[in-house]
Amino acid sequence: MGDAIKIDGHEARVAFDPEIGMFRGEFLNLRGGADFYASTEDGLEQEGRISLQVYFDLCSEYGLDGMSGGRKA
Repeated sequence: MGDAIKIDGHEARVAFDPEIGMFRGEFLNLRGGADFYASTEDGLEQEGRISLQVYFDLCSEYGLDGMSGGRKA
């Protein structure tokens, strides 16, 4: 299941993946997928911010609203 954290106001679920030896986070309440990995707990926030920025940049590039999944008006 994992722990919940907030990064820039967006909730993410984070858990340690023993198979890869890293923490994996996944943002919740987005229409698309935005996940991130870090080898330390301290790196989670930084990697999460990068992942979120890439996600919203791609949504903007394609004219999508990343929160609802629909096209921007």
